[in-house]
Parts: sequence; C-alpha cells; structure tokens
Amino acid sequence: MLFIPRKKYELLFLVLAALFAASLSEALNLKFLPTILLFFAVPAIFLSLRGRAYIARSLAFTLTMLVPLTIFDYLAYLDYSWFVPGSMWRILRGGVAIETLVLNALWVYLVVMFWKYFCEPSLPGKFTEAVKYLLLFIVAGAAGFILIFSMNRLLLYVPYFYLALGLVFGVVPLIVFLLLYPKLVWRLLFLAGYFWVFLVIHEWVGLRHGQWFFGGSHYLGVVSFFGRRLPLEEILFWWGTSSPATVAWYKLFME
Repeated sequence: MLFIPRKKYELLFLVLAALFAASLSEALNLKFLPTILLFFAVPAIFLSLRGRAYIARSLAFTLTMLVPLTIFDYLAYLDYSWFVPGSMWRILRGGVAIETLVLNALWVYLVVMFWKYFCEPSLPGKFTEAVKYLLLFIVAGAAGFILIFSMNRLLLYVPYFYLALGLVFGVVPLIVFLLLYPKLVWRLLFLAGYFWVFLVIHEWVGLRHGQWFFGGSHYLGVVSFFGRRLPLEEILFWWGTSSPATVAWYKLFME
C-alpha cells in the first residue's frame, strides 16, 4: 500500500525551508558553512522540536557514523572524488574540510529524524545486540585507518572510490534492508523522494557558488549540471541511495 504521510503541514514547511535556504544562499552569496546551517540545521531543529522522543537515538547514531564518514571523506580526497576549496580549517593533513564534518553530522541526524517523525513514528526501544557489532566494526576500521595513515597514507588510495563507496555502503545495506523489511519499501521511497529533491537543490547552490567541485577522473561518467561538472555517482549514490541507505544502517543496527 502506498505510504502517505499524515503530517502534511510539517512536510510543507520542510520543502519551503529548503527553497528559502536556496534563495537566501543565492541572494547573499553565502559561504559553505552558513549554507549548510541553512539547509540542514534549520529542518533538523524543527524536527527536534516536533519529535523530541527521537533525539537521543538519532544523536547516538549520528555520533557513531561520524567516524566512518570522516574516513570516507579522506579517501575521497585521495582519489579526488570531491573537494571543498577555501575551507576555514582542515584536518588529516588537509584532507578533510571541517565544513564536511558539520554537513555529515547534520545530514545523518536529519535523515534519521525525518524517518522517525514521518515514516516510522514508533518510540525507539532498547539498543539491539547488533549495535555492538557496528561499534566493533567502526573501531576496527578506525584503528586500521590510523595505523596505515601514520605509516604511509598513500596505501589508503582507492581508485574509483566513489563507486566503491556507493556500492558497498549504499546499495548492499539497502538490499539487506529491503529483504528484511519489505513492508517498509513505500516509506523508504517516500523518504528517498524527499531527500532527492532536497539534495538536488543543495547541489545546485553548492556547485554554483564553488563550495565544492568534482575534479577527479575515476567516475562512471560525467554530465553537465547547470554548466558544472557532475559525476554519475553523485546522482546515483548521493542524491539517490545515500539517505535511504542511512535509514538502512540505522534500522539494521540501532533498532
């Protein structure tokens, strides 16, 4: 059965907030960080006020995922999958812009809060045993990353990293999720549709104002997006699967 959300006015507010963020960013020629706050922090705060029961679990998941997402950003830097110029501060020897940490945290939090508030508004129960395996996986991965980074960071180079990232951490968990929760497919498609539009609008603003760019050569293909270079991976994985895949990771390990 097709999923139709009941909270239509709240959803309308989020759509209008994204359009307002784009208009204000365009009018004031805002830099990357204030643009991130307009696009992501405003709806995140709104959903937090409307769905306070979901804040703690969403924050816990956000903090957990921030570690692997930071590693992914560095690996993307090595392959030049995407790059943020003019950052106010960089970590990991200049490989990761601090603005992307803010974006990653707010994006994950917003996705989970959107899912819980609109798509699955049940109160979260106790943490499952699976969360232990997620934490062990992240700790082991972070330890391995730090070790290799300290020895020879070039060993971390992965050609076609964006493609590998999208398939392994996007498509695979989505398939597992749909096999385990087939009844949630319409809810997931609803979330995917909203964030597709949301991220396209944000992409337009970001590329137009040079907040990031795609300078690498290891892509499935490249298209022109309002005169800017855009890899197919950005369309397939960032616009398409990243947000529903985040829900998949959340459902598989946090509930």
